[in-house]
Amino acid sequence: MTRPAWSMSRATVEDAETIADLHVRSWRFAYADFLPADYLAALDVAGHALRYWQPALTNERRNSSTHVASVEGVPAGFVSIEGPEGVPPPEESLPGHGYVHHIHVAPEHLGTGVGAGLWRFAMRAMQARGFHAATLAVYEPNHRARTFYERMGWTADGWSMPRAFPSAGGEVSVTMVRYHGSTMA
Repeated sequence: MTRPAWSMSRATVEDAETIADLHVRSWRFAYADFLPADYLAALDVAGHALRYWQPALTNERRNSSTHVASVEGVPAGFVSIEGPEGVPPPEESLPGHGYVHHIHVAPEHLGTGVGAGLWRFAMRAMQARGFHAATLAVYEPNHRARTFYERMGWTADGWSMPRAFPSAGGEVSVTMVRYHGSTMA
């Protein structure tokens, strides 16, 4: 079976809505088993683009970038990487480590190699910026992502933090865990 051709491009503020769409669809698929359904249903692509992605892409810091993977010209996933100075509290990164802030693949592209391609791209980009190790935070019950990170040679390091999500039935708390590993992918 031939894999479709895909390409990578650095995101600009004009990509905010595209990335927000990928982000929301990824969350709705990957987090359906552990986040409140009403919370996921209320995610708004246009609002997420305006409140989160437009500012993030307008104000990228040193050692920070977001890239979009496209398969045959259609956006299929994205990755955002940063230096430790850009990690949003309270997630934390280890001093001197790069940080994978986001890596999301559109549900229809899971298992096609897009995620592995985004990962390899992110590791090479962090190496080019002088980071030989990196961290990321992932929701503990996100077994698909955790299995992927472990296949990439990364391990959980014992750090955890609860995050609360509003729901009609009351707040739901989900624990985040930190993974770290080499950028020498």
